[in-house]
Amino acid sequence: HLEYDFYYQAVGNYKMAYHHKSKFYELCNDESSMEYIVNSVRNFAEREFQQAEDLRHERHRRIIIYWIIGILLVLLMLFLELVRRARHNKVLNEKNIILQNQTEEILQQKEEINAQKDELQDRNDLITEKNKQITDSIHYASLIQKGALPRAEDMDSLFHDYFVIYRPLNIVAGDFYWASQVGRYSILVCADCTGHGVPGAFVSMLGISLLNEVTANISDDTKACEILDVLREKLMKSLGQSKQKYENGVIYSMDGIDMSMVMIDYANMRMQFAGAYRPLWIWRNGEILQYKPDKMPIGIYLGPEKNFTNHDIEIMKGDMLYMFSDGIPDQFGYDDDTHTTCKHFSSKRLLGLLADIGRHDLARQQQIIETTIDEWKNGYKQLDDNIMIGVRV
Repeated sequence: HLEYDFYYQAVGNYKMAYHHKSKFYELCNDESSMEYIVNSVRNFAEREFQQAEDLRHERHRRIIIYWIIGILLVLLMLFLELVRRARHNKVLNEKNIILQNQTEEILQQKEEINAQKDELQDRNDLITEKNKQITDSIHYASLIQKGALPRAEDMDSLFHDYFVIYRPLNIVAGDFYWASQVGRYSILVCADCTGHGVPGAFVSMLGISLLNEVTANISDDTKACEILDVLREKLMKSLGQSKQKYENGVIYSMDGIDMSMVMIDYANMRMQFAGAYRPLWIWRNGEILQYKPDKMPIGIYLGPEKNFTNHDIEIMKGDMLYMFSDGIPDQFGYDDDTHTTCKHFSSKRLLGLLADIGRHDLARQQQIIETTIDEWKNGYKQLDDNIMIGVRV
């Protein structure tokens, strides 16, 4: 009854709790029931103790379980960390292997590059030495070519008042000038050979040699155009040129010479002019008189065969004769310092320049022409050999 009393008090049924408590006291007043009561109390106490023990054991068991779970979690975390580190180390090892292979490959390539560099340096040294030898040879060739040009004292005795602008593009030149006294004529030639540099220089030396040969046998009646006709024939023979070969597809040199030639008779103030692509300009009293050349070269010409034209010209004291190659009018120059657009100096611009300066003395004219061309280029490279000759009658 005492247990029921506690139970019903706990659940709030006080009527039943009071009933069982009353029954408990009735039993207590009965001496025969004392033993029962003692046993009941003892049993109750033992059950309470057993429940407490069970609860303590349950708590102990739970604590052990929690510890085991915690240890397992720690072990799991350690295991996962070991796995992570193992994977990380594996990746690092793989990367190290790749890096080591790349390093070895780079070292091998570096050795190959160093070997190639040494080989390239040896080749560069050899090329430098060869270039020096070639350049030295070309420089020496330029001395020979300049030696073949008219000497200053010869020009002075032939023309008295003149200037020569001679600017090879590459050490030696395809442009040349030639002068000689033959009978009553003071002959002057301004020539532009095909190409420039060494190939042009070879043709120029051939042209000078042929001029010396042809003019050695002329008479006072020989005309300038006839000299050009003979020169063409001899140059074509020297270079193995012919229309028949061309028509048969034979490969040979197509080189030639553009040329203007004047034969001045100072005693009679007369002059002959003949031109192969190159004109003659005469300044007279502020105006430029233009004498046009034949549009064919000294050399093979694929057009209709014809002789060169002869111009018989009366000259006057104070006239300025100008002969030049195409290097000056064809020279490109930049319009401004931005260096974005460029254009030719042009024959028209050269014509205007000479018309303005023809009255000046020859040294002043040469200075103005050279300065004008240099300023016109404005940083643009020279494109071709330059030659211009001016003679005051």
